[in-house]
Amino acid sequence: MAITQDSGSCGPRALIGSCSQDLQQRVAELVGLCRQMEAAGAGVMFYLAAWSENSQDIWYEYAPSGLSTLLGCKPEDTAAVLRRSMLERRVYRPPPPEVEGAEVVEEVVVGSDLVDIRHQLRQQVSRDGLNAMYRIGTDRGDIWLKDMARVETFREDGINLSVGSLVDVSPEMQHKDFLDRTGYLDELTMLPKRISLERFMEMKIGDYERGNIPDFSLLMIDIDEFKQINDTHGHQAGDLILQEFARVLAGSVRKEDAVGRYGGDEFYGLCQGNAARAILFGERLCREIGASDFIHWGQKVPLTVSIGVAAASELKKVSMDNLVRLADSRLYQAKNSGRNRVWGPNP
Repeated sequence: MAITQDSGSCGPRALIGSCSQDLQQRVAELVGLCRQMEAAGAGVMFYLAAWSENSQDIWYEYAPSGLSTLLGCKPEDTAAVLRRSMLERRVYRPPPPEVEGAEVVEEVVVGSDLVDIRHQLRQQVSRDGLNAMYRIGTDRGDIWLKDMARVETFREDGINLSVGSLVDVSPEMQHKDFLDRTGYLDELTMLPKRISLERFMEMKIGDYERGNIPDFSLLMIDIDEFKQINDTHGHQAGDLILQEFARVLAGSVRKEDAVGRYGGDEFYGLCQGNAARAILFGERLCREIGASDFIHWGQKVPLTVSIGVAAASELKKVSMDNLVRLADSRLYQAKNSGRNRVWGPNP
């Protein structure tokens, strides 16, 4: 991807310049592959960028039409528009495997600094390849592109080829930024707060109404007789119980699902699938909670949960309020029926 180019030229150059036969053959081969992938409608934008070791210029031997469409420009203006629209570059580096407990490192470079470190970035890409996120400003708002590439060097010509793919990940990155801005983690349980449920729900409802998913379900989860735990063992014990419960809850979900703390001793889960699938998850959670040891000062604290389930497909009008209301009413039915159970549309 042309991230630090100083020229507006989009190319191609290798096929019309005085380059070696090896370079021209390789460029022709890669351009042909890019065209085939674009014609196949793969949903990924493949490109071929190049730069000279004796110049500051980066150009495209092949720029996908989908990229110019996203940028709202003519194909020949792609490099120039990227140059002036680049707002931010992010790279996520995994921690060394030998460092226990280390977290993924996020490196952020804003647009004004990209030009200053362009030589360093090119050396890094040439050595390690590329796996980065770019935020691009357009007239229709910011877009995020995930860029993965590798570099081939032709010493005889002094040319580097960057063979890469771009994916529009704007929804995912906008969601991440939303969560970062709102301080979405509950400080005690380290689960998403209630405010995050609004964003999670908005995304699920959008996918459901567009037909991207057949159904999704909400679980309202409440720890049984939590006040008694606080009264018997103290609020410090209650906090420890909430933390351990959150750990079990987070470990029980699939990657396409979401869980969080709704408030107090009440939690939520969003499951991709119908109510039957959500009930299975709820029943599994009940079993795991029952089998877990919640210990305070060497004493085991018995713990159970009651869960209410509601599916989007049950509602005439799907909204967060309607789903919460229905799942909450079933939670109280589970409580009134003896606790330690899941209550759905067909209990």
